Amino acid sequence: MKRSICSFLTMLLVLLFTFSSVCAAPQKKGKSDQLAMRDMIEKVGKYYLGQQINTARGLVELAPEEYAVLRSIPGWFDMPGEKVFKAPKVTLNRHVWHLTIGALDGKIYTLGLQDFGSDQGAADNLFKKTLTFATSQMGAPIEQTNSPKRCIWDASNGNAILAERNAQGFWSVNFLLTAKRSVHKAFAKTNSEVRLGSLTDLDAQNGYGNLHFGDMVPAGMVYQSTVPDPAGKVELYAWPSDDGKFGDVILGTAYYCFRDAHLVSVHFFAPADQNNAEALMNVLRTKFGPPVPLATQPNAFQWEGHRVLLTVGLGETPIFIEFRSMSDVARIIKSLQRGKTHQRVK
Repeated sequence: MKRSICSFLTMLLVLLFTFSSVCAAPQKKGKSDQLAMRDMIEKVGKYYLGQQINTARGLVELAPEEYAVLRSIPGWFDMPGEKVFKAPKVTLNRHVWHLTIGALDGKIYTLGLQDFGSDQGAADNLFKKTLTFATSQMGAPIEQTNSPKRCIWDASNGNAILAERNAQGFWSVNFLLTAKRSVHKAFAKTNSEVRLGSLTDLDAQNGYGNLHFGDMVPAGMVYQSTVPDPAGKVELYAWPSDDGKFGDVILGTAYYCFRDAHLVSVHFFAPADQNNAEALMNVLRTKFGPPVPLATQPNAFQWEGHRVLLTVGLGETPIFIEFRSMSDVARIIKSLQRGKTHQRVK
């Protein structure tokens, strides 16, 4: 592919804006495919996840003006101790890539490979070639979409994303490798560890607090109201006392929504100020990985797992946060589609 300027800004724009929304659900892989998943690729050229950044040669940190551009991207929030570096080109699977490296607290936590140009055919071939190589190394991806082209691998030691996109006449192919919490103890602090989570962590939570989606109304929870929605109605409950925090971020009262007496979603309406918004996004990115900006709503972001959909609206007053069961999302979509069909028949 034709050589062009590569920066972490470009890589983020391509990767974060290629994900599909809930209405274009990815293909789910079967249990046997997930069991076949092997450890993620951790090394590219002479650089590897968990490596001390001061032992990585040939790196150039972003200039202040480049950091300023990076921070201007909607949905981008700094993690404490994070630095971004441009690296020399590397070869992976007999293809030369541009490489950008992210470091957290002095250790590499992400390797971003990218190539792009004006030739769609070359981009398609590189995507297919890289997909075949990645599958041979890590097993079948756990998620895969064709429009846009995107594959995700989730392993015990990290996660990988392969994506292709056309933006402003350029076809880009991106391969992002990100360490998880267990890689070489890369993110250890004094008495605690900085976790870089993923959608797997969101699915593992599968609810909020001590409640999981599908649970029935527990004793002691107080009924608030009944609210209609496209799939019928839900009953809202809340605890009589609630610390209203997510990490160190003040969220306010949590409202637990039960459909047919089973928990389907949890909502918060948090104080709307810039500091609270940035702190919230920092916590969520650390726990669940990078979000997907919603094209249909400004300053809104989603994390879409297999079991849970997390939506955050920063442009709202107050800030809106929702954890929802994916099975309930499917039920709502089905109800909406059934309603459209009924209107056409009428």
